[in-house]
Amino acid sequence: MKTRPISARVLRLAVVAAGLFVFPSGLFAQGLIVPGAGAVNRAMAGASTAAPIDVAGAGYWNAAAISGLEGNQIGFSAELAYADMHVTSEIPRLNRSGRTFSNGGLATLPTIAMVHHLEDSCTTVGLGVYAFTGGAVNFPGDSSNPVLSPNDPPLTRGLGPQYASMGGLLIAPMASRQLTDTLAVGGGPTIMTANVALSPAYFAGRNDANGDGVSNYSGATHGHPTWGGGFRLGSYYRPNCSWAFGLSFQSPQWFESFKYNSQDEVGADVPLELDLTMPWYVSLGSAYTGIDRTLIAMDVRFFDWSSTKTFGERPIDGGTAWQSIFSVALGTQYELTDRLAIRGGYLFNENPIPEPATMFNLQLPLIMQHTLSAGASYQLTEKITMDFAWVHCFENSIEGPILQLPEATVGLESKVDAWLLGLSVTY
Repeated sequence: MKTRPISARVLRLAVVAAGLFVFPSGLFAQGLIVPGAGAVNRAMAGASTAAPIDVAGAGYWNAAAISGLEGNQIGFSAELAYADMHVTSEIPRLNRSGRTFSNGGLATLPTIAMVHHLEDSCTTVGLGVYAFTGGAVNFPGDSSNPVLSPNDPPLTRGLGPQYASMGGLLIAPMASRQLTDTLAVGGGPTIMTANVALSPAYFAGRNDANGDGVSNYSGATHGHPTWGGGFRLGSYYRPNCSWAFGLSFQSPQWFESFKYNSQDEVGADVPLELDLTMPWYVSLGSAYTGIDRTLIAMDVRFFDWSSTKTFGERPIDGGTAWQSIFSVALGTQYELTDRLAIRGGYLFNENPIPEPATMFNLQLPLIMQHTLSAGASYQLTEKITMDFAWVHCFENSIEGPILQLPEATVGLESKVDAWLLGLSVTY
């Protein structure tokens, strides 16, 4: 059968948002929000809004919870994450279909955190430096996969190879004040910095500067670190020795524009610019310690993706049509001995990507919904503890239509494994 081209209008609509951001394998839950920080917190599925049991995770979801930590602590953790991601597409009337793997490699996400109780015993200060993203998506060109086939009209009109990488840090100074014996409140600013590379850069649109009748996209690879930030507030309530409750709010995170020095088909300068925001969220947590040597914690969260710039906007406006979502984290810890503790957790996330918008999220396969985690800590000395965790995000997939092409479909498949090693010191 002779291969016919995919219409330029179809691809223009489909990829305006598909290539806006290629957020990498380090982010694999709750949209683009990493669900925990450090080996202890990740082993508990991130449940820490009311369960401050380690320095890295104590203030990650709730700045007020650092008041519940015993002693002054500093902690270090490193996470290695590997994502198994595929894009599939099929156009039955052209007898074309394919499935392509993203060779994004192994992402590394560091965490450094410190908590210090001031001499007045009512005020606690802390600082967290968290990698909120890190890694790459790297789909090769694939002539058998319609969406990754070459842009070579009239035979094919695909997107070709896709590459992007992102590295970013969240810097979170915080302070908590013990108002009563049972209630603490806290908060602080949030500072983010990110560096993003995209090729091709679909948000910029096509250009045909050389006049050969074939339009192509520029790349967005010559950029610089971009800064943003917001704030967060929280409360931590412990009415008795068995129960604790926490509530936290984080504002939207506003970034300055991502700017790039790019070029068109003939090498002329083309400045590119892209705007986005991260969502506000609220997290409600509870923790129970009424069973000997046992902690059980649960967090329920809401993320307002639908009102964010770029992610929550309509595809026709250059967005990716993400929906607001809920997530639930369950974690437990059991102290086997005075030195050894074991942990486990389960995280459920709603998928922010609706199936009809699959085509607009080809490079955003952040669709994992079910995650299991496990870990352990061993106290090496009176003041030094080593932590380990393993996290597995089960495979999930979605499939949607390719606009205006009857029976044509495009799909995303993704699963992730991560391993964490940490060290905390009490001083």
